[in-house]
Amino acid sequence: MGIDLGECGAQTGELAVKILDGTKVQDVAAVYPSKIAIILNKKTADKEGIVFSPETLGVAWKVYTTDIFDPEPKWIGQDKEK
Repeated sequence: MGIDLGECGAQTGELAVKILDGTKVQDVAAVYPSKIAIILNKKTADKEGIVFSPETLGVAWKVYTTDIFDPEPKWIGQDKEK
């Protein structure tokens, strides 16, 4: 699981605009990343006896069926919008 760095950049830009528009830094609320990416490695999970629920597989952005360091990794389905 990880954060979407592009989305974090956009959120940072929104905070910068608030400050540039005159909001004091101490008045700008901290925010958490709005999007995360869940990426599962089914090959390793199977090897370790871990079974992902259908719900978990349904929300995953990618589910790898080969080692993620494979030069041509394979995954189930298509990339999903994060």
